[in-house]
Order: sequence, then structure tokens, then C-alpha cells
Amino acid sequence: MLKIGYGCPEDIYFYIDLEFDTLFTMEWLEDEMNQKILREVDHCVFNGYRMQDLEDGYTFAIDDISTGSKALMIVNEMDEIEIWGTAFGDNCLDLLLEMAQEKDITIYLQHLPDFNKKNFHAFSLVLGREYQDYGEFLSECIAKITEPFAKEYIEHDQN
Repeated sequence: MLKIGYGCPEDIYFYIDLEFDTLFTMEWLEDEMNQKILREVDHCVFNGYRMQDLEDGYTFAIDDISTGSKALMIVNEMDEIEIWGTAFGDNCLDLLLEMAQEKDITIYLQHLPDFNKKNFHAFSLVLGREYQDYGEFLSECIAKITEPFAKEYIEHDQN
């Protein structure tokens, strides 16, 4: 299940590019989900030597894939994970929800992601229960994302 919290706790996967460089092995490219991630997010495939863009044939190193693809591949390779959700672009969210059907994935947000409302199913770490609907998630996310800015504004205004 996808579990959602807010902020950026110290003990989560945050430095995605660095974490990917440390964890990645070539065997990851044999995994069907990782291949799907590369096709759907970065529109590329591994050609046996390098990554190859599906549109223009341009080749590039695995290090040059998007941070979103790197984050999804890390999630795919871990049994259970806590990761900075802001690393995922909106083009990653359907795959994230798909993986969350098979395992627990905890993300911490510092932005408002645009999940597909039809496929959205998640657990709120704030409420301690599953969201009743997408609207409940949206309300919580807006409140939690803007809360730090509101506090800072009020404190600044009082001084």
C-alpha cells in the first residue's frame, strides 16, 4: 500500500541520484518492471550497452535517466521503502501506485502531486487510516504543504 506523509524525515531515501549510483546493478535492467519504468517515464530501453531513446535513437548512459525513473527503480528493488515523494514527477505516479499494490511504499511529500483519481488508493500517515477518497487526500496535502509557509508568515508578521 502507498503510505503518505509530509516533510522530509532524515532517515528516508532523499538523495536519489546518489542512492541510485550506490545501489544500482546491471541486473536491474533485466527486471520487467524496471524496463517498463524506463519505457514509460524516460521513453528509452537498454540496448545491451547503453540506454537508447525510443523516439530518435539517441544513446546515453544509465546515469542520465531521470530522477523519477531512478526513484521508481529503487522502490522496485526494495522490499519496503521510505522515500522522498517529491522526487517523483507526475509521469511516475501511475507506476508508483501500481507497485504499491504489491508492497508497502512510504512517501513524504513537499509538493502536491497529480495522482490519477481513478487509481488512487493510499494510507494517510497523518490520519492513521486509508483516505476515504481523492478529495480527502487533496485537502490534507494542501494543508500540510502550505502549513510551514503559513507559520513562517504569521511569525514574521508578528515581529
